[in-house]
Amino acid sequence: MTTVENVIIVGSGPAGYTAAIYLAGAGLSPIVLTSSVEAGGALVNTTEVENFPGFPEGIMGPHLMENMRKQAERFGARLVYDDATALDLAGNVTTIATGSGTVYRAQAVVLARGSAYRKLGIVGEQRFTGREVSWCATCDGLFRCQTQRSCRAGTARFSKQQATKR
Repeated sequence: MTTVENVIIVGSGPAGYTAAIYLAGAGLSPIVLTSSVEAGGALVNTTEVENFPGFPEGIMGPHLMENMRKQAERFGARLVYDDATALDLAGNVTTIATGSGTVYRAQAVVLARGSAYRKLGIVGEQRFTGREVSWCATCDGLFRCQTQRSCRAGTARFSKQQATKR
């Protein structure tokens, strides 16, 4: 029978690493399933992050995620560079299968799977991603759209809320 871990965290973005820091600090020795391809979440593909607390001058996304990873490991989180491919939440013990074939069992699981961009498929979208095309109104709208004309797409309520926020 495989060992039953205290907690497994699926995801290695800010939420996953924050959970790892606090759970490891509580002595629970969490396992973090980061990803087999790209650990650190969407922020590893981001340039300057200007709205993260504690960095008044901003910080580069990859640098922020590297700092969070190191802090999680320093507190005792165990990082596994693999993908969760299946979860069985039935019963008192959660079972998590990974892409490499390893099966983990845990008393608790934290799903910190992050977000994914939903592209529109319009002309120039790929070419201008990271320059004129932004994926996060909350992150980039405040800094990029104050003096420029812009178009927003998304759910009607959220787009309207972000477009009229000043």
